[in-house]
Amino acid sequence: MDMNMINYSIIIPHKNIPDLLQRCLNSIPRRTDIQIIVVDDNSDPKKVDFEHFPGVGEKCVEVYFTKEGKGAGYARNMGLKYAKGKWLLFADADDYFVDDLLPFFDEYVYSVLDIVFFDVESRDNITNELTNESRNISEALHICDFKEKTSLVNLVFNNEVPWGKIIKNNLVKQYGILFDEVLASNDTMFMLKSLYYATAIGFFDKILYCWSTRQNSLVHSLSKDIIMSRYEVCLRRNRFCIDKGYKIYSRSIANWLLQIANFGIISLYEAFVLCYKYRINPFIKCQNWLRYIRAYMCI
Repeated sequence: MDMNMINYSIIIPHKNIPDLLQRCLNSIPRRTDIQIIVVDDNSDPKKVDFEHFPGVGEKCVEVYFTKEGKGAGYARNMGLKYAKGKWLLFADADDYFVDDLLPFFDEYVYSVLDIVFFDVESRDNITNELTNESRNISEALHICDFKEKTSLVNLVFNNEVPWGKIIKNNLVKQYGILFDEVLASNDTMFMLKSLYYATAIGFFDKILYCWSTRQNSLVHSLSKDIIMSRYEVCLRRNRFCIDKGYKIYSRSIANWLLQIANFGIISLYEAFVLCYKYRINPFIKCQNWLRYIRAYMCI
């Protein structure tokens, strides 16, 4: 193995959680063929000591500071700009790797595969206990379908997180794949396109990554702006599936519209305007509407 070239680039967006970022960095082995890229998304000086920022001056770590405050998608795209590795990995700053990555890296460094998945667990950030998500994460991300060879298509159209896998840098560059620079769900289209255009996918059957859940994280936020962002990304995802001949994998937007209705008639009107913009039937998979309405009204 040539240690004079970069084989793996690990991209980590960060905002306002330096202690957790340091934990993430501590979980990554240092080696000359590993490039660790941290992109700070305009953190608050009241929450971050920039004089002692995690990773600065550390071996194999590059830290970039942005003042735009455009979110994790923008930060990840900046990381892609500086990534020199043959393979890309993505980690969230509040997550961490749970086992030695080096054997995995050594096994796949020369692989002809485009994407290689590995197993993931989920733990509560406070108690460190395994969460309910951890028990179902393989099912939710459709990794089980792939491992059991029941459905590769389910994996392609339903795995929307960038962590838990390595991706060939050349694949991303060849198709000009970038993260959406939006408030929420910035990774959905990046992963959909990466998996769609990949010609060979593999799986490493070992837990290497921990998704750390925090109640105040973006995943758990229900503000109007975040819901609208996720809704529009869902529309764009459906448009991509339809355009590529996989309409069956488009999703009902009933749940999103019901949530948006909570913010008033103007917000609902804006949601239908977006349907028109992306040429999406708001009643797509209309059989789901009754189920969502019942759940929404707790019937």
